[in-house]
Amino acid sequence: MSLKIKLDPSSGVLLKQQLCDELRDAVLTRRIEPGMRLPPSRQLSEVLQISRSTVTEAYEQLLTEGYLESRGRNGTFVSPEIPRPLSEKNSRGKTTKSWENRRISAFGEQLLECPMRGRDANEYDICFYPWRPAFDQFPIEQWSRVLGRCARRVEREALDYATDPLGLPALREAIAGYLARARGITCHPDQVIVLSGYQQALDLVARIHLRERERAVVENPGYVWSRYVLSAAGATVVTVPLDDDGMIIERLPEVSARLICVSPSHQYPTGTCLPLPRRLALLNWAAKRNALILEDEHDSEFRYDGKMIPALKSLDEQGRVIYSGTFAKVLFPGLAAGYLVLPEDLVEYYARARVLTGEQIPYLLQEALAQFIRDNLLDRHIARMKDVYKERKRALLDALASTFAERASVTSTDAGMHLLVQFDTRMNSQEITAAAASKGIGLISTAPCYFGKAKPREFVLGYGDLSERQLREGVKRLAAVIRK
Repeated sequence: MSLKIKLDPSSGVLLKQQLCDELRDAVLTRRIEPGMRLPPSRQLSEVLQISRSTVTEAYEQLLTEGYLESRGRNGTFVSPEIPRPLSEKNSRGKTTKSWENRRISAFGEQLLECPMRGRDANEYDICFYPWRPAFDQFPIEQWSRVLGRCARRVEREALDYATDPLGLPALREAIAGYLARARGITCHPDQVIVLSGYQQALDLVARIHLRERERAVVENPGYVWSRYVLSAAGATVVTVPLDDDGMIIERLPEVSARLICVSPSHQYPTGTCLPLPRRLALLNWAAKRNALILEDEHDSEFRYDGKMIPALKSLDEQGRVIYSGTFAKVLFPGLAAGYLVLPEDLVEYYARARVLTGEQIPYLLQEALAQFIRDNLLDRHIARMKDVYKERKRALLDALASTFAERASVTSTDAGMHLLVQFDTRMNSQEITAAAASKGIGLISTAPCYFGKAKPREFVLGYGDLSERQLREGVKRLAAVIRK
């Protein structure tokens, strides 16, 4: 029997381990068939030019693992009970895959259509991804001190499984206080449920309120993951177009829809803000049709001109609005902390449903976040970041105007952390993205945000995590690859 075994003495891996791996692979891939006799240890050591003890130790290891069996003086053999490999070809020459023979649900089939996350932002020199806050400006020392204090005085309960499905009471109380002063929302801490972010919040809302094929309304264009989360829950997704004032209420379905997902204060990706008349019309529409509204706020805290616009939830007198907030942009996305504010009559349902969705965010992190808010560090950080983002936004606008002039149409709003830019070029969005990547620039097209025909060559340019120097350099590199 001829064995093709490759060993590399310079690899840093023990020769015994290399030989085990090679023999194990040969058995599993049928280069050595079950029941076949292996060369004696002395013979194999001479062929491979390694010590006999190395071969003996490798054989002994594989005997222990069950790949080989010893038959005394007759020698060492491959175990006859090794099963046929999963990837072996069938009688028609096609490779079989075990998962193809398993039952896949409708939800599982939809997973194949759901896109994966994009490339890591750290792969680029300059990345315009809109969801990245200014990591270099985060008060890491303050956060570390708060986290350290909480860790040093941690109580026994924080080491056990969480007992309150709504989240740590101290954090829910801190969130309720923050929303009262920052968003005009008056709520009891018991109406707040702590979650990991908007997608978990939307999934929970959909599973509780939507029956199979019931209608759920989303904005078009809008947050791309909403469509997939709702579809996975079995809903029929209905889209409503936008104009310069956000969702066009008159275009809502004539028949009832159970859920409406809307971002009234800073819509993604357009940045529009729903004016008061439309907010009231939306609430009336929902009341007449017994619908719920899921209000998504992700970065509306960063408003640079004028006073903060109160949340839609602050106008809700009939318990129609479920408010969703997150700390991903006001602090950092790695915290994975968000929340819902529920109508009072829904709290018990959500508390019981939350028990079924897995464990809580670690209580230690919840306690640290609660302390961070109580110490007024969150409010001070947001106030400081408004000035930082305002300057970065100005730098990006100036760079686009001076570099592209009429070759770029820019939509700018007085809130958030991104601009909407449409380039005047014969290149398509994919070509622009690829050309930018070749120059170390990360770009996000708005095409996935549209349900139907998308605007050509339109991009979201985030400026949150880029310095003014990086913004100017990024625009310069874009101009070099985007042809007229």
